[in-house]
Amino acid sequence: MQNIEVTKSAVNVAGLDAELRNNLGEVINGVSVRRGQVIVHLDDRTTAAQVSLAQQIVLDHDASQLTPEQLARQQLEADREIYRQLFDPASISLQQLAERVAWLEDEIRDLRGL
Repeated sequence: MQNIEVTKSAVNVAGLDAELRNNLGEVINGVSVRRGQVIVHLDDRTTAAQVSLAQQIVLDHDASQLTPEQLARQQLEADREIYRQLFDPASISLQQLAERVAWLEDEIRDLRGL
């Protein structure tokens, strides 16, 4: 295994890992971060061109860009907060309660992957 180290302070590890895997595929074994450095773990069969590309991807990485999974999680948290704020047991109608139960069923189904 080869490791390359690139100085980079702000990193979205999941996003960077996805970028590297999308561009370099199976030669990426993983990514780790320590004190302002990104370490990209590469397969032994990685070419010099692939190493160079991996370095450039790390340098160009924008930590504010979220993966689809991170965006979905962010939206889920926002939706949960909205429902928490809207739920006042003293003023909820039966229809609103039914809608919230249906939403909760969807949440559970999504979490179970059904």
